[in-house]
Amino acid sequence: MVVLACGCSSGSNGNDAPTTTTETTAPPTVSTRPPVTASTTTTTIPNPLEPLILKDAPSGFPRQDDSFAATGPVDLDKAVLDDPFGSAKAARRTLLAAGFVRGYQRQWTVEPGVNQNFVYVYQFATPEGAASYLTHWRAAAVAGAFRSAPVPFTPILPGATGLKANDPRGSSGVVLFSKGPYAVQSVVTGPAGVNQSEPATELAFAQYALLP
Repeated sequence: MVVLACGCSSGSNGNDAPTTTTETTAPPTVSTRPPVTASTTTTTIPNPLEPLILKDAPSGFPRQDDSFAATGPVDLDKAVLDDPFGSAKAARRTLLAAGFVRGYQRQWTVEPGVNQNFVYVYQFATPEGAASYLTHWRAAAVAGAFRSAPVPFTPILPGATGLKANDPRGSSGVVLFSKGPYAVQSVVTGPAGVNQSEPATELAFAQYALLP
C-alpha cells in the first residue's frame, strides 16, 4: 500500500486548503503453480513363489499368520538370518554359490505348540543349484537333531531324503527334495514317541504337487 500526502497547512484561515490523502492498493499476486501434495500410494511387489506354496497342511493344523510366525517371503538377508549354523558370512556365501533367487516359508501350529508343520521353498537360478543346497539343509537338520541321532528314511518322492528323530522332549520328521529350480524342506514336530516320517512325507508330497 502506498500513501500520498497532497498538502498540509497549520494556519487558522478558513480558506486553508484541506489535506487530502489518497490510498492506492496494489493488486494481489496470483500463483498459477499447482499445490504440491504428498503421495500416499505404495507399490507392493508380489512374491512369485506365493501361489506355489502350500496353503493348507494335510495335518489340518491352522496356518499361522506371517507376522506372528516371522514367515512369508524370504530374501537373501532373511535366508542368511534363518541359517541354523550361525555364521552369516558362510551362510551368505553358500546361498550365493547355489544361485539363491528368493524363498517363501509357511507354518501351521496346533496347541500344544509342540505340534507344528513347516514348509520352506527356496528358488535358485538353476536346478543344479537347488539340488546342491539340499546338502546344506540336510547337514543343518542333522546338527539340529534331538539328543538321539536322526534316523534316515526314504520318502515316496523322486530323489527325496528323509530324517526322523525321537527323544523324551519330542519327535520330528524332515523331508528334503528339489524339483526344477526349487529346493523344499518340510518339517513336522510333535510329542515324544511319534514316528513323524509319514506326516513329514505327506506334507512334502502336498508341496511337491504344487510346483511346476
